[in-house]
Amino acid sequence: MWANRWMVVALTAGLSVCGCKKLAQLGGQAAEKAAEASGEQSAVSAGPALIQGAAPGPAGFQWQRTDASGAGSVEMPTGEGWTKEGSEAHNEKLDITAMVQVQPAVPPEARSQYLSSLIDVNKRDAPKYEVTGKAEGAVAKTVAGRVDGKFDNGTAYATRDYVLFAKGSAVALMVRGPVAKAADVQAVADHMAVSFQ
Repeated sequence: MWANRWMVVALTAGLSVCGCKKLAQLGGQAAEKAAEASGEQSAVSAGPALIQGAAPGPAGFQWQRTDASGAGSVEMPTGEGWTKEGSEAHNEKLDITAMVQVQPAVPPEARSQYLSSLIDVNKRDAPKYEVTGKAEGAVAKTVAGRVDGKFDNGTAYATRDYVLFAKGSAVALMVRGPVAKAADVQAVADHMAVSFQ
């Protein structure tokens, strides 16, 4: 329970630090062009759709739209059992945590490098973290990437992370929960991703 929340906080902090250093080098002129374009389609080919269909999320879940630090907004789980602090929602009974993190000045052209940085941070901060799937493509018309993984800190957890590249920023949507609830973890992440606007 709390170990899972701590892991999400550690991953977020690590992603911010690691991402800033690595992506400051990657950004340069490409980041400036992305910021200037402000909404124009990237020159990067988005690729195949990462999510097929509507992705309504797990049955019975409720959703609330949350601002993504000026890069857009996303629906996060809410309702009975969910507590929200800033850009993080947690359900203690389900032991599922969902969060949104935005890193400015990251162009779509940095997608592969950004996903690699995310994986490196997960490996560093999550005990026995392993990537179980990785894909680059699009969510709706937004350039995106998805990383599935698992880790074990005494309890085996499943993870699904999306990174959407919009308005010159990388919007990371991160969901963690017990391996037994991996389908719910993936469904929550998928819904959050398709709800992005």
